[in-house]
Amino acid sequence: MKNAVGRTSLRLDPRTELLCFLAVMAFVVLLPAEAPLWKSAGLFFLLLVGGFAFAPQPVKFFNLFRKIALVLIPFIFFLLIVSLLFSKEPAKKVFFYIAQVGLRSLVVVAANLVFILSQRSEDLLAAISQAKAPAVVIQLLNSGLRFSHIYTREATSSFRAKLARDRCRRPFFERLKITGLIIEKIFWRAIERSQRIYAAMLSRGYDGHFYFHRQFNLRLMDIVVLTSFLALLFALALI
Repeated sequence: MKNAVGRTSLRLDPRTELLCFLAVMAFVVLLPAEAPLWKSAGLFFLLLVGGFAFAPQPVKFFNLFRKIALVLIPFIFFLLIVSLLFSKEPAKKVFFYIAQVGLRSLVVVAANLVFILSQRSEDLLAAISQAKAPAVVIQLLNSGLRFSHIYTREATSSFRAKLARDRCRRPFFERLKITGLIIEKIFWRAIERSQRIYAAMLSRGYDGHFYFHRQFNLRLMDIVVLTSFLALLFALALI
């Protein structure tokens, strides 16, 4: 219990964590393709160890990372096979570039888990609002965070029902047509549901803005962590 409380007290301001995540994204995108692999690997290891050490629930953090990695790794292997079959580059170069893609993808996943998914959605929205982000950005993020799981569940149930009704293997174009019809139905359901949700919000006094009770204050620890992390990324980029 004391360990959990200690980990919670080490939480940074959500704005600091968001800036750290954006810095990692910029590092991944701007790092040259010919950069040594150890740069991405070192940053990935640092994020993984840091997230596991300071996450409020380290086991949950590790399990979530494992699930995402198990989805990502087969895609990387598929990309490797396709590149080896159709690329005119030497195999050694193909392996190097695929390793770059794989490591940088894992860096983005680890940064997302450490800096974004480790926060409560209401804290993240409150911090972005406090940073004077446009109201439309807050509205879009709030809708995405609150209702994306509803559309995901509806899409899953629709395609599961399709598979249950398929008694024989249909031709490819027929399956493509049925899939398009399902997506169209999900799309129109989403529009209808959004209209009902918006009407319900208006009836409860919604005026186009979100108001948050919680306010965040930058502490010395936030400034030190952000400065140190940016310096680390800058050093990795220059070495």
